[in-house]
Amino acid sequence: MMLDHIIRKYSAEENFLTVVENNSQEMRIRGPTHNIRRLFHHSSDAGSVGRCGCQRWAFPDNYHVSRVITTTRVHSVAAACCSYRHKYVYRMKPLNKQDSRRLFFDRIFGSEDACPGELKEVSTQILRKCGGLPLAIIVISSLLASQEAKVKEYWEYVQRSMGSNVGTERSLEVMRQTLNFSYRDLPPHLKTCFLYLDAYPEDCVIWRDDLVRQWVAERYLEAVDVAGNCFNELVNRNMIQPVTIDYNGEILSCRVHDMMLDLIIREYSAEENFLAVVENNSQEIRIRGSTHNIRRLFHHSSDALRPRTLRMPAAGIDLSKVRTFSTWGRSSRGHVPPVSKFRFIRVLNLEFLSTPGEEDQAIDLTAMCKLFQLRYIKIRSEVRLDLPTQIRALQHLETL
Repeated sequence: MMLDHIIRKYSAEENFLTVVENNSQEMRIRGPTHNIRRLFHHSSDAGSVGRCGCQRWAFPDNYHVSRVITTTRVHSVAAACCSYRHKYVYRMKPLNKQDSRRLFFDRIFGSEDACPGELKEVSTQILRKCGGLPLAIIVISSLLASQEAKVKEYWEYVQRSMGSNVGTERSLEVMRQTLNFSYRDLPPHLKTCFLYLDAYPEDCVIWRDDLVRQWVAERYLEAVDVAGNCFNELVNRNMIQPVTIDYNGEILSCRVHDMMLDLIIREYSAEENFLAVVENNSQEIRIRGSTHNIRRLFHHSSDALRPRTLRMPAAGIDLSKVRTFSTWGRSSRGHVPPVSKFRFIRVLNLEFLSTPGEEDQAIDLTAMCKLFQLRYIKIRSEVRLDLPTQIRALQHLETL
C-alpha cells in the first residue's frame, strides 16, 4: 500500500503517465489529460464488443504512446479490442502439473513434502479435476486447509463431488463445479452471509466493518465479533478476496471474484429469492431478481447526471415489506423513494449526489424517526442533510 502511494504520488507530480481504469461500473482517469505522452488503459472483464468500441475515445490517435490491457472470457470481445494494425489475443494457459501441485500443497501444508503419504494419490485426482485453473485450485485447497483434521475419507468425498468427466469439459464448467462444491460445503450461517454479497455491484470494494455490522443488523449473526470471525472464514476459504490490509495484517476490505459472483452467488440468490437489485442507468431501469414479497432491495446507479426516477409501485415492489434497502453508485435524490415508505426497514444505506439546481435544497430525513425497527443507518451525501434530533428515540438502532 505504501509503495503504491509513493509511486502514484511521484508519477502525478512529474506527469509521467495517464491511467484509464475501466470496470463494469465506471471509467476513471488518473493523471494528466493534456499533452498525453504515455497512456495505460486497463479494462477489467469486458463483456461486449460494443463496450470496447466506445472506449477508443480515450486514446491518442497514434500508435506510439498507449498501452491497452483488456481481460475477458469472450474471444470475440478480445478480438474487437485489439489494435487495427496488430491484432493479438493472449490466451491464458492453465498451470502445468508442477505449478499446480506447488500452489495446491503450499496452501494446505506449506510444501508438498509436508503432505502425508496417504493423501498424495487423492491430491493428484483432485488436481486433475481442477484442470490447471488457478482459482479452482485455490478454492479447493483453501476448503481442505480449513479442516483441522486432514482425513483421507473427506478428501475422497471432495474429489468425488467435483464431477466425473471434468477432464473433457470446458474450463467454465470446471470452475462452476468447483465453486459450486465450495459453496455447498459452507455451514448454513456462512451461506446466508455469502449470498448477501450479491447486494454489491461487480468489482465493488466491500469494507469489512460495514459488512459485518449489516450481517448483525439482519440478525444473521448475534454479535460483531462473531460476524468478524465469519468474514475471516470466508477469506480463509478464498470465497472473498482481500483488498486493503493494515500494518497488523488485519483485512479491512474485500472484493468478490467475478466468477464467484456470476457462477455461484447470483445463481443461488435467484433460486432462494434472496434479494432484488434495481440497476439504473441513463438507458434503462432493470430489475434483477423476483420482486414478490422481497425483503432485501438494492439500487445500483451508474449515471446520476441523467437520473431516472425510480417508481417502485410501477415496478411491482411493495416497499412496506422491505427490511433492507441500500443504494450504490452515483445516486440523486430522484433515485431514492421516500424513507417513510419503508415501514419495517432494519438496514438503510443511502447515498446522495449533488445535482444541478438542487445544491441548496437540504434532504429532510425526519420521517426516518418513525422507522422504529431501524438497526443500521449509513448515509453518504454531497448535499446538506437535516438529521432530526428525534433519531435518538430509535431504540433498536445499533449503527449510525
